[in-house]
Amino acid sequence: MSLRKSFLDFPIVWKTNMPIASVSYQITIGKFFHQISLDYGRSTYIKINDSKRWGKNGFSILAFNYDFIWYKLRHTENPRFFWGLGACLENLEIAQKLEISPGKYNKYKDQYVGIGPKLNLFWKFKQAQWGLDIDALFTLPYASFGIVNSDVAFTAKSYLWWFEIKTNLYYKHRISRCCNLFAEFHRNASVYGRSYEIPSKLDDFYSGGTFIFKFVEMGLSYNF
Repeated sequence: MSLRKSFLDFPIVWKTNMPIASVSYQITIGKFFHQISLDYGRSTYIKINDSKRWGKNGFSILAFNYDFIWYKLRHTENPRFFWGLGACLENLEIAQKLEISPGKYNKYKDQYVGIGPKLNLFWKFKQAQWGLDIDALFTLPYASFGIVNSDVAFTAKSYLWWFEIKTNLYYKHRISRCCNLFAEFHRNASVYGRSYEIPSKLDDFYSGGTFIFKFVEMGLSYNF
């Protein structure tokens, strides 16, 4: 398990800093790599249009990822350069809670479910290993949605349609046969739109936007 310090930025409007706890399990069998990871982060600090809000306001993320990669060569062959192609599945929940008047809140929940191709490259040099992951994720129809629940106005549900590019640059240093020190830089860029049904043209979206999610992770991994 590792603790990440992250920066989540919704351009112009939303900004929040939060620690993220992450746990993952990965296994390589021959040329096939599998990884399951779970991330959770929560913050009571939100900055909206240069106005800081603390306390009862909240912002949280919960992410589940599954990655599968087929490599050209087996890891046991120990080459200097590796490459692999695969697929990734992501389920991401973003929840927000804002106090709009004393004791009254607007609550937002977005549920993203996407799947797409994955490319993995890495280079080995003595005890060091550099790697690069690139993922492209697309919405599964009707699987992604957003819910607004307000104490003073309305409750509504919409469907989310989104496209995301995820990049992960990492460095590992082997300190023993089983242990590695690692550092990773993640940057995810997403474009999304909201509609009430499957859109056939751009006018069918009643809102949309982009967000950038980036963080640095450092930790210790152990290979069984």
